[in-house]
Amino acid sequence: MTASPLIVYQFVTVDYDWPEETSKEAFINNGSFIVSNNIITGLKIYENRVFVTVPRWKQGVPSTLNEVVVNPKNTTNYVLRPFPSWEMQTLGNCSCLQYVQSMEIDPYGRMWIIDTGRVNFLDNQTVPDNTCPPKFLLWDIPKNQLLSKYTFPNEVAPYNSTFLNDIVVDIKHEIAYISDVLGTEPGAIVVYDHSEQQSHRFADPTMTHDPESSEASTIRINNYTLNTTTSQDGISLSPNLEYVYYCPMASYKLYRIPTSTLRNYTDDKTAHSIQFLGERRSQMDGMTFSNDSVLYFGSFSDDAIAMLPSFFTNVSSQEQLLFRNSTTMQWQDTWAWDNQGYVWWTTNRLHRYFLQNMDWTGGEGANMRVCKMFVGASSYMMASVEHETSSSHHGLSSVIIGLIVMSVVVSILLHNYTFLYYPKKSILFFQFNTRLISAYLVTEIKQKRGE
Repeated sequence: MTASPLIVYQFVTVDYDWPEETSKEAFINNGSFIVSNNIITGLKIYENRVFVTVPRWKQGVPSTLNEVVVNPKNTTNYVLRPFPSWEMQTLGNCSCLQYVQSMEIDPYGRMWIIDTGRVNFLDNQTVPDNTCPPKFLLWDIPKNQLLSKYTFPNEVAPYNSTFLNDIVVDIKHEIAYISDVLGTEPGAIVVYDHSEQQSHRFADPTMTHDPESSEASTIRINNYTLNTTTSQDGISLSPNLEYVYYCPMASYKLYRIPTSTLRNYTDDKTAHSIQFLGERRSQMDGMTFSNDSVLYFGSFSDDAIAMLPSFFTNVSSQEQLLFRNSTTMQWQDTWAWDNQGYVWWTTNRLHRYFLQNMDWTGGEGANMRVCKMFVGASSYMMASVEHETSSSHHGLSSVIIGLIVMSVVVSILLHNYTFLYYPKKSILFFQFNTRLISAYLVTEIKQKRGE
């Protein structure tokens, strides 16, 4: 059962935890902070910490990766604190973060960060800045330190046209699957193998937007219409790690492809491995699987949160709307999970941002929201952790059983001898083995009962 969503944070405009009292004014005066160009999109949770991204699509975005914190100057509201630091947000310094659209946080506290590198490529007031190449960073949140960095080759993420959008992570094999909206051929999935420090690009016509004349190329939210040709956008990994699900934004279609194909693909088998799963009610942005294989996503034209049940076979007939609200649920963007059974997401009226008619005064209420809803599940990544834990438990059980059996065999072999010369010790030895076996069996029974 699901409950009604809770609004955790809401913002009319984005503000930051400025390093000094005069910083905000200075940033505004030199054009480094343009309020109307800052909008929250990406979201991830680690323990009780909430991380969000602000795209550098346009000029005047001082920090692209942030943590939501209480405003130290006014404890009644919240601001964004640059993560991991202000220094790491320096534009033009390619060792720093340039533009983070999304990230993932695994159960071990590592943040998998994708940095598109390019900035200002949706700003009609300037030209795109392609100074820095796209890269990946792995950051240890508890230790607050960089673990590794990788620069994508130009043939994988084209330096002058890439738009790395969303990421899912196979923590068992240390592989990330990343959606690329643009590139030389719009719409692709970038596969990054962290263990091998290698990457490659996978593109297919199913990852490209529908024709501009199609109904799916027009997004209708309330009384506003946005025409789009956005290609591969939403991406999700099945909990069993066998499939990547994907969809272009300008399309109703949902597809999946085996991860084995993405990791080791050849042209002759690609077309046969991609599966068309059906059409949704509306366009959507991000999506996410729970550990019990339920797929959660948004439905733009419905102002709604939707889902597909575990092991669904027909999208059109099995799609369910869980909650809708024409004010608070406009443009459901990115999804996340905590460890308390809640699924989280952002809404941000992004259609109004692109149409350049967003009300930044507060007259129409909050523009951006961070929401959560209790569904009694956890991240798709937890399925791998649970399986790993179960395997470790069974491995330990085998060792214990082996020791018990060996002990019993030894005691039987020695029984005749010990009973003749040390009868009391022989009986005590048998009693010890019996108690050991009983204790093990009781533990197993309790675990199966969930006690």
